[in-house]
Amino acid sequence: MGALLSCIATGLGFCFCSACSSLLGACCGNDKPSTVPPSVTSGRKRSVFLLVIALALALAFQYGVAPWLVDNQDLTGAISKNWLDGCKQYATEELRESCAGNQGVYRGSFA
Repeated sequence: MGALLSCIATGLGFCFCSACSSLLGACCGNDKPSTVPPSVTSGRKRSVFLLVIALALALAFQYGVAPWLVDNQDLTGAISKNWLDGCKQYATEELRESCAGNQGVYRGSFA
């Protein structure tokens, strides 16, 4: 049963990544033959797109995931234990939430 779920998740992940790759190729101009080099602006567009994705992940982890993990520590188990490991030294809930948010920013930027 576990192998079936893993296979389905892998297939869905492949389809999602393939669709995103096609969409990004269409938006950034990857419709040239392989003998023609890509334009200068193509790399800039992709770099800005990657920067926007990293920024969105950092904000989502800092202001969405981290406060939820602090509030629901008993539901998440090992995830919140590992995420909040360095935040137990703070006395108030606000400081622990801020620490967890900062850790969320770093998790998004290292991925």
